[in-house]
Amino acid sequence: MFFPIAGGFLALLTFYLLGFKKIGGAEILLGFVLVAITLFVQPLIQNAPFLGTSIRSNSDIVARGTSFMIIVAIWLGFVAGFFQEGLKYIFCRNRYLRDALFIGVGFGLGEAILLPLIQAVQLMTVGGIPPQLTTSLLSMGERYLATLFHAGTTIVLAYSYKNGFGRKALLTLSIAHGIVDTFAAYYQLTQSRIILLITYVLLLLVSLLLLHYGLPKVREEREEDRIVW
Repeated sequence: MFFPIAGGFLALLTFYLLGFKKIGGAEILLGFVLVAITLFVQPLIQNAPFLGTSIRSNSDIVARGTSFMIIVAIWLGFVAGFFQEGLKYIFCRNRYLRDALFIGVGFGLGEAILLPLIQAVQLMTVGGIPPQLTTSLLSMGERYLATLFHAGTTIVLAYSYKNGFGRKALLTLSIAHGIVDTFAAYYQLTQSRIILLITYVLLLLVSLLLLHYGLPKVREEREEDRIVW
């Protein structure tokens, strides 16, 4: 559990070193809560098409061939993209950009903590082989990039809403998120190193693009820019 959690906190440290030294504790907690909601609701939506079928595991999906695996990966990826970005949009759209940043950080930290915790519980109850060091290090890098990604999306969602193109940004980010998660889901089915590499490269590029666009706007934000309802 240490490595993915460390990845999330390294992302938080990155923002601190970039000058965002006033940590938004309440916003991080909100992001954490949004992850908890996601981990409960999102799988229900993703698994709904398989209810009443013989599909019980990834091996059942793989047994149906490549075309079916691709369709399933697209479904899983885009449900994740639209659900998570939609949820973040609801809670970030009327926020300071700095607050939105830390909601995204909290979302990433929540994933970095809760996902390994769930996996650890499954390992203890069902059994299995503990991850190797290489896999653990990769999980740290993945959680680091994912936390940067979530922070970037929440900044852009808040900024776009305030400037009148919130729905367009929501659609664009949901699609981008869906593409990344489609590759991630396909990797879970195939264990292909090439697919894993593509996933990480896409996640890195999208994260850097979002932060390159969003961080200057956070720094430029003035107190009077806050949305008042």
